[in-house]
Amino acid sequence: MAQETNPTQDTDCSSLPPTSLIDDAYTQLSLILNSSAAQCDPPESNGLDERTVILYCPIEGGESVVDATIQELSRKANATVETLDLVRIISELPGSFWRDAPTSSDDTGDHSDPEKSHEAGYFQMHDPLDSSKLIKLIGKILSSNSESDAKSDSEIYRRIVYIRDFGFLATFAPTCYKKVIETVHSHTSLSVGGDQPTRVSTVVILGASPLLIKDGLFQKSEPKKPTRRDSSPDIFSLLKKSLISKSESLSEDESSSSWEEGKNANKPREQRLRRQHEMWVNNLLLDHIHEHLAKTGVWSQDERSRWSRSKRIPTCIVVPEKRNPEKERQAREKRRLELNELQIRMALLAAGGELGGILASPGQGEASGPFTDRFKQVLADYDTIKQAADRAVLTALVMPTHSIRLEMPIVSWEAFHAAWKDQEERDQQRASWLKSSEPVKQTSPSGEMVN
Repeated sequence: MAQETNPTQDTDCSSLPPTSLIDDAYTQLSLILNSSAAQCDPPESNGLDERTVILYCPIEGGESVVDATIQELSRKANATVETLDLVRIISELPGSFWRDAPTSSDDTGDHSDPEKSHEAGYFQMHDPLDSSKLIKLIGKILSSNSESDAKSDSEIYRRIVYIRDFGFLATFAPTCYKKVIETVHSHTSLSVGGDQPTRVSTVVILGASPLLIKDGLFQKSEPKKPTRRDSSPDIFSLLKKSLISKSESLSEDESSSSWEEGKNANKPREQRLRRQHEMWVNNLLLDHIHEHLAKTGVWSQDERSRWSRSKRIPTCIVVPEKRNPEKERQAREKRRLELNELQIRMALLAAGGELGGILASPGQGEASGPFTDRFKQVLADYDTIKQAADRAVLTALVMPTHSIRLEMPIVSWEAFHAAWKDQEERDQQRASWLKSSEPVKQTSPSGEMVN
């Protein structure tokens, strides 16, 4: 399962924020770990976020910065870390997990998340994935690990539940967050031997950074340029205005290449980071973060109405002391590859198949190729992936090696790649058919054109 406890003892110092930012985050962490709220259920009127802190990195590809900060905080607090990365959790689940018939105990009363959550997300959940099963799984993960990691010789067991890339969870399956909080509240003490139960002091840390797509969660839109009004417009000024508006309609942020990798993307990405930095300098970034989260389905309307500037989730900004553009790029590529893999798995499951194996992550020695490189560079469209998935499953079903006893045909990465390539060729043939199908005009012996 894609969940880690104390993932590593070695902190990546190159990604660590300055000491001042670490100290600010540690202060917020200590307030929760040392408070009664972290060791017992708070009154219901206080809401569900008494134990939560947000760590936000404004860099696209800032996951490594948040990861390093979490490791340093756990070291200073002497706490274990349980990492919940929803993308990895889902990708490691077998197809049978989703196809097993749900029982009454699986039903949480919420099988779909609010549509508004998907608008700022990478993509939405598709059948047969089901949020109610995912919610129950997360509860089991947190419950089992809290009991296995507690030590009998410790009076207080400190732990950090780290939700990695919270922006994905908030837009893909926002109801999972409430399950995390409920599970944390229900595990305030553990019996691990001895006369007295061990008290559990838990803090939930939401790691976040801007999503890697236009209008994604936490992204700041490019400000519109003011237009000068002409007091006496004529036909030429109106024509000029029309031409200018058309040329400016596709800004650098609007261009699809500005959200990929390469020379065309570097400048607009830095401009987006500059806008985030300006909000930070002007003390507007925290408002920006909470306004975006309020538009998702993470909190109920009643919870949002109780918010105020003086009472909301503590939020700490974390940035590296020295930026590493190469590491940022690798983090973006790794996340796109994982997101594309998840889309492929969803599409194959919807088509009645299952993906075999796990695609290696960038930087881990995998044999990179054009197909993998492509999925590192850009987040593919689900409809396009679904067409290739349908083709791959049909091909697998007619293969002589396919056993009818198998509930779902297993599609390898190589087979999906071949189906993707075949689908691209079909699309190209369809697009060029009208022009290529024109009859060839022939010349008679006398030199005249004949039909």
